[in-house]
Amino acid sequence: KSPSQDWTAPRRRGGAALRPAMQKAHSTPDARATLNDLQATTESLRATQARVNQRLDSVDATVQGITDVFARWDAMKARFDAAHRRFCERLAESLRDEANAEPPADVPPAGIFAHGGMVPASSLPPPRLAAQCDDIARPNSLVQMKAHEYLDLPDALDAKVKVLAAMVRASRHTVVLSGAGISTSAGIRDYASKAGTRSVAAAGVREHSQGTPFEPKDSIDARPTLAHRALAAMHRAGLVQGWVNQNHDGLAQRAGMPQSAVTEIHGSWLDPTNPVVPMQGALKASCAQALHDHCERADLVVCLGTSLSGLSADRLASRAGRQAEAEGFNPEGQSLGVAIIALQQTRLDGVASVRIFERCDVVMEALARELGVRVPREAPASQAAAV
Repeated sequence: KSPSQDWTAPRRRGGAALRPAMQKAHSTPDARATLNDLQATTESLRATQARVNQRLDSVDATVQGITDVFARWDAMKARFDAAHRRFCERLAESLRDEANAEPPADVPPAGIFAHGGMVPASSLPPPRLAAQCDDIARPNSLVQMKAHEYLDLPDALDAKVKVLAAMVRASRHTVVLSGAGISTSAGIRDYASKAGTRSVAAAGVREHSQGTPFEPKDSIDARPTLAHRALAAMHRAGLVQGWVNQNHDGLAQRAGMPQSAVTEIHGSWLDPTNPVVPMQGALKASCAQALHDHCERADLVVCLGTSLSGLSADRLASRAGRQAEAEGFNPEGQSLGVAIIALQQTRLDGVASVRIFERCDVVMEALARELGVRVPREAPASQAAAV
């Protein structure tokens, strides 16, 4: 045999001889017990690891829960801080308004009270007394203003409209604040006119509707006035960004103003989700928020037919007016202020940048013409009745 064959033959014989010994060793009781112990230990270690992993998951969930609680707390605290800040700002504004709520003397308006802080008052005549009435316009209001009605002379009106048009062009965010006076020519009665048949506000109105804030009756069929249609046209031209309407009649929307741009701050006859708010009632939360947003953004507020008698919406006008007053009624300042268009004197006349004594329709027709904005003709009754 070759040498290699001599090496392998014994090895094969030796390996075969070892197998029975190894099998015998594994089959002994001690070896089986050791193997069982090892298997049991392995299972125990696996179970322990599973419990540890489960507890780690529980710890992670607990930590995440605590993190979420702190996040919610931080968000709630931020909302509370913002609400508290807004409340303090509104309280401060209300206190300032009350401190400055003394009306001008019971004489025809003159100076800044007649024309506004951005109008050269020395070159213009004062408005004339058009209807004398010693009754208090709004007896339950913050201030007791008499219901006299005034009208600007033509030259003064023309000059003021030109100033207002320049302000509208320069404004970044113009907001309209309208009161009952914008709808009187539509036949809907206002609150402040007390001169009866002598009232300028009622001129041209054949018959007033019989509705009230909570029972509109035939007032719900009123059609938009020229002022409503002019403002809607100015919105389409990009010159008016928002409209805070204190009326319930929906005439702004009927004139073509989109609902998204109108805040019916005191409720609406036509929106069941925004019912009419009583005088001492709470404003709808979304309307109050919209008012706050306009207060923050408006650099020009145009007041039409509102007596500014101390309601919540007045802070839109008072804030813009006081900002402009603090800047010295500077046309280049951050705030262009407030333009007040009404027949009667108001408690905020002293902070107006432009003060116009005339009916809303007359002023808005002249303003639209000065701005080059085309005002559509009055829609047929069938269209005017649709919202």
